[in-house]
Amino acid sequence: NPHVRRFSSGQQTWKLAKDQIPRFIITCVVVVFIEIVLKIFENQGNISRGHRHAFNTIMTLLELLLSLNFFEAFKDMAKALRWRFLTKGSFTIREMDLVLGGESLQNLARLMLVSWWKPLILFTCAAWILLNMLAQGSVGVMGLAYSMDKGYASDHTYNRPGRVDMARLDCYHDLGGMCRLKSKARMAKAHSLGQTTLNQNIARAYPFRTNRIIKASTGRCYQYNFSKDNNEGPQVFYISNGTYNSILTIPRPYLDQDSTTFIYNGTKMPQNADRMACGPRCLWMYALRQRGEEGKGVIYGCPITIGQVLKASHDYHHVLNDVARLAAASVALSGRPANLNGKVKNWQQYQLYPWGSDWEVRNLSMQEVGGRMAQHAIGSIANMAYFNPKQQQDGTLPTIGYRLKVLWRYIIPLTTLIVVAHASIVVLMLYLARNVVVVDDSHLTIARLLHGLVGSLDGNGSLLDGP
Repeated sequence: NPHVRRFSSGQQTWKLAKDQIPRFIITCVVVVFIEIVLKIFENQGNISRGHRHAFNTIMTLLELLLSLNFFEAFKDMAKALRWRFLTKGSFTIREMDLVLGGESLQNLARLMLVSWWKPLILFTCAAWILLNMLAQGSVGVMGLAYSMDKGYASDHTYNRPGRVDMARLDCYHDLGGMCRLKSKARMAKAHSLGQTTLNQNIARAYPFRTNRIIKASTGRCYQYNFSKDNNEGPQVFYISNGTYNSILTIPRPYLDQDSTTFIYNGTKMPQNADRMACGPRCLWMYALRQRGEEGKGVIYGCPITIGQVLKASHDYHHVLNDVARLAAASVALSGRPANLNGKVKNWQQYQLYPWGSDWEVRNLSMQEVGGRMAQHAIGSIANMAYFNPKQQQDGTLPTIGYRLKVLWRYIIPLTTLIVVAHASIVVLMLYLARNVVVVDDSHLTIARLLHGLVGSLDGNGSLLDGP
């Protein structure tokens, strides 16, 4: 037979490969796109409802494309392998008809029923049906390895444009929401708002859910030894550290054994301080730590600075210098100016914290004492922002969003398995079908091939249907 002599298994393999390789490439590309989409949406963190719908749409289309590609690939392989299968034995005309339609899983199920006593047919059909189900199931299982969960806390929000309530930061407001507190009341409020913030972050504070930051910090602190007189009236402390000498005068009601007294030593209000100022938003603050009944102890001096609001884009985002200085001195403010010499009103102020108090500085280092002062300052501003009246402005509105959770320990092996499985099936099909002539599988070609079976036998039926 001349056709047999011209048959080349290499050409046959290449012909089948040209049909299967594009589908394998589609599988690889779709798998890569699935992983890219998962990574992109995972990196976005909290996303909106619209982005969630976009993610679901994209993933549904990609998984559907992967599933359909698998389905068509298996149909093409079934059409190629049916010819090899037909060479492995003798078949009835009905069995041959079902084998030729083997790309349909329903035909394979019918073939199993028709040839239930033939182990080869039963095993081959069952294995092919199971392989198809596993291929389609692997795509469906992929959806179990990721989830789009709705947020429930402040760290599950995303920002969108809208009208937002923003704290007024121009002053310490009164209960009526006005900037009309007298100077003494304003100082007392600055102190009281800082009292509740111990053990919180001393580095930053601002209204919730914003990327704007304001920081309180302490510069280099100094430790002073002291001596004092024993006169009646306010206690005078002569402080020195070898290079600096000064005097601190503290009323006796603010002194006690085993206690800490914080001191604002300015003669003017903190907003107008000059002698105690170390910058437009910085004040020198002191702390007296007394030990024992003899009144021994040490005095610390620290510059406390309230920084500018970072990432502020409007004037109403800023904390004014006057407010910053009040906060810097808040740990010592009482709202009661001292009248130390009986003639001139001075604005020195003091706060006494007895042993065991949260703000007492026992066992703290010099810089930790300054950190405690800065902590009180930033707490005063944080609570001011919380309790002050709000104003509506255009801004970014925090909204509870959705967050993609991906189990990569399952996604990576699963997608790798899909690609490897597809490649393995293609290689197996090329190997099994390399020595069989796989004819054109168009309807006209198959009809011509089966003409002798279905054609009329002189008007008395056909081989397929019988007489």
